[in-house]
Amino acid sequence: MLTLGDVTHTVTGADAVVSALGGAGVEAPGDAQSQGMRNIVAAMHTCGVTRVLGVAGGGILNAASGGLRQDQPTFPEVFRKVSARHKEAWQAMHDGNVDYTMVATGDIVPGDRTGVYRTLEDFLPEGGRRISVEDVADFLLRALTQGLHVRKRVGAGY
Repeated sequence: MLTLGDVTHTVTGADAVVSALGGAGVEAPGDAQSQGMRNIVAAMHTCGVTRVLGVAGGGILNAASGGLRQDQPTFPEVFRKVSARHKEAWQAMHDGNVDYTMVATGDIVPGDRTGVYRTLEDFLPEGGRRISVEDVADFLLRALTQGLHVRKRVGAGY
């Protein structure tokens, strides 16, 4: 895990931060994403950077029936631990007084950049259970360069 000093050194001089931090797996996800985002937000404040974008699982999005998807009885048990870490990363952004965008997805799979995917603020688009790595990157670049979805969670998928 990088220290706050390491992260501050990296953020120094940046216009924005894009984080694709991941965990160590679903069984023992560790805290790279959650503590990493807390360090990123702290470094942003030190360096005067205001824009951050990140990637998380769809469990942090709202469920149609209320609450978060990760809190629903039908949410897969195998993803509960990692989703809790994703929620902590989103909360660090949300509570950190920064201009964040957190894209939340189902499965991220290999594939081409198509630029053809669906997005929905706060919810996973209906049936949007997967998206390619390349289209996640496309979304992040569009959101950053076009100033889209500021201070929002956004579900993305096909």
